[in-house]
Amino acid sequence: MPAQALQTRRRAKKAGFSLVELVVVIGIIAILIALLLPAVQAARESSRNAACQNHLRQIGLALAAHETAHRQFPTGGWGFQWVGDPDRGSGASQSGGWLFSLLPYLEAAPTHDLGQASSADEKAEALGAMLQVPVRVLVCPSRRGTELRPFLGQYPLHNAAKPALAFKNDYAGCGGDKQLVNGTGPAEDSPAALAAYPWPRHEASGVFFARSQVRPADVKDGLSNTYFAGEKYVRAREASSVQDRDFGDDQAAYIGDDWDVRRWTAEMPRRDGAANAPGAFGSRHPSSWNALFGDGGVRGMAYTIDPQVHRSLGNRADGGPSSIP
Repeated sequence: MPAQALQTRRRAKKAGFSLVELVVVIGIIAILIALLLPAVQAARESSRNAACQNHLRQIGLALAAHETAHRQFPTGGWGFQWVGDPDRGSGASQSGGWLFSLLPYLEAAPTHDLGQASSADEKAEALGAMLQVPVRVLVCPSRRGTELRPFLGQYPLHNAAKPALAFKNDYAGCGGDKQLVNGTGPAEDSPAALAAYPWPRHEASGVFFARSQVRPADVKDGLSNTYFAGEKYVRAREASSVQDRDFGDDQAAYIGDDWDVRRWTAEMPRRDGAANAPGAFGSRHPSSWNALFGDGGVRGMAYTIDPQVHRSLGNRADGGPSSIP
């Protein structure tokens, strides 16, 4: 064999990898991936959590703008058989919940005004369509996007066509530190029906509840010491039928007073899991949930927060907690 050909062959042999070397390299790459993947996932969750907190800050700014315009915070609405009505203002006469009344202050006025000044039949169709309009700021990116999900409310809606799919929210207003039973709301919107309906006998201790009309002066513990809203607990396994529904996430974002849009601090917050806990705050984040305080501040709150502190933060006038974590 010529000397030049032999030299070329030796170089080719030298340039290759043995099987053992290849296995070692693959093993090193696998270890690096295993080390980097949790860091990448943690970075993504940190970004999603920051976006979630920003959403709550925008809701806080909207609440401040509403209070400036109306001298009170939006009402909690009538009950879960009612949705928001653009012709009813945002006080006790508004059938929809607080999120509906905030829409004009979240750059979603066209959604709020659907069906305005129209006939009863036209309005019912428009309000049914309104329940399907997403507003990105009302969802936490760690849990879901703005895609529509099954509307699993068991009863018909009094003032809207019941949709098959609806937009659902991840943030709920704070009703207080004790749970009050409200229910469906009145059967109709006549003055007599509103007067006869058995509204909760005692006013709730929070900010958003059935026909609430809370002003800043009513928050005697101070805006910075009172939950106004926060992430709500949602069962991790999504329901697909009425029989299997999560009662705190079965209807829509613009519904009247209901677990879908209002929570209590009588229950401890928790991370999304298998249980049905429609009255609790919580989130999909691994170690904390985000709460909006009345001064517009947003804080990450531990799931292990002291129960008494958590309860007290939900009450707007009990003297406040001794300390806030």
